Order: sequence, then C-alpha cells, then structure tokens
Amino acid sequence: GQLNPMRLVPCLVDGSLAVWESHSIVRYLAQKYAPELHLGSTEGMARCSPWMDWLLFSKFHECNHDMIDQTARTLPADRDLNLMQRAYHGYVERLQKVEDQIGKTGAFITGPEFSVADIVVGVELSRFSCSLHRWKEEPEGMPKLVALPNLEKYFRRLQQRP
Repeated sequence: GQLNPMRLVPCLVDGSLAVWESHSIVRYLAQKYAPELHLGSTEGMARCSPWMDWLLFSKFHECNHDMIDQTARTLPADRDLNLMQRAYHGYVERLQKVEDQIGKTGAFITGPEFSVADIVVGVELSRFSCSLHRWKEEPEGMPKLVALPNLEKYFRRLQQRP
C-alpha cells in the first residue's frame, strides 16, 4: 500500500517516486526519458493523451479479459463461444476507430511519428492478435474475421520497430 494505494500492479519505482497505473507509467517514462514520444511538446502530449484515455474509457479491458480468459485460460471444450464472439465483435467495434485513424494518418495514431499513443494501442492490438492466434488453433465458433487492412499494416509497422 505504500507504493500504490490501490495495492495493485503495475507500479514503477523510479528513485523515490512510485508511479502506478500503466498509462500513467507510460506517460511518466516518456516525459522523463523520451519526450519525443509525446511528439516533443506539450501540444504533442495533448494529441497523444486523448487516445490513451479513450483506450481506457472505451472498455477494451472487457473485451481483452474475455478473449484472453477464454483462449488462453480455458480448455477448448469448456469455452463459452458466445462470450468469445461478443468479445471479438467488441474488439472489432473499438478497433474500427483505430483503423479509421490510421487510414487518415497513413502511419501511426497521431501522424507520421511513433508516440505514447501507439504504445498503449499496440498493447491492445497485440492482445487481440494473440487471442485470435490461439482461437485459430481450435477454431470452433470462430466468426468470419473482419478485414482491417490499415490496422494490419500498422501492426506490422509496430512489430518492425526496434
């Protein structure tokens, strides 16, 4: 409780400072060690932060919890296919906004430069991708996948970064 009053992870300790909550940690690390990830300015931070906040408030966690729980922690015979399909469609509904944004920028969430927004969106995209990969191993009940071509190219760009 001394480091994080919520008594949860994640919590980062940097010297005498404890920073908790994943997006707060990403913002802190970028501000302190890599301001270019905030696009090098306060205005850049203002362009990145709404995407980070949207990710939290659009309830991606509900989709990723169900997809990960069902594909990684539940035996195929015990899976709730309706729950998995709802989670998939919830992910697609949310990721369509990212698809549209990448279509506008042609590269990353806020434009041509990689930013903190791409870090948190990339994490969700990776969770989604890993869950689909697991589901394909035992494809019962798997819906027809929705084409998200901008998102596919974006995910490859993220994976190619050093």
